[in-house]
Amino acid sequence: MVYTFTTETTISSEMVSELIETAGYSIGYWATSATADQKAQTLDLSWNGSDFDYDSPAVIGERTLTFVDIAKAIEKVAKGNAGVNSSIVEQANQWLNGEFTLDGDLADVVIQTAVFDEIVYG
Repeated sequence: MVYTFTTETTISSEMVSELIETAGYSIGYWATSATADQKAQTLDLSWNGSDFDYDSPAVIGERTLTFVDIAKAIEKVAKGNAGVNSSIVEQANQWLNGEFTLDGDLADVVIQTAVFDEIVYG
């Protein structure tokens, strides 16, 4: 017999804001600019991959993320669907449950997941 349970993940705009603020300290190695607009609930990002040895055109560009995009990326990481190691998945779940202080590594992974749908840098 198999039991399947689904759970809802609640991610507040305050949590997204905290993640954006924390990411500001950790994404500078790949993002050339990041500007949050709390009122519009968006994050404008640009990046230039010229300092990296990547051939993919996906590493150079700009994008506006909504808080919803970022919340979906948080959920993707927490559910283990972002292709990251289990310790990052565990940290994401602990943070969502108030058991872990958000750090730059997790924030970076979430923002990259929101932008690229994968980890491109790091």
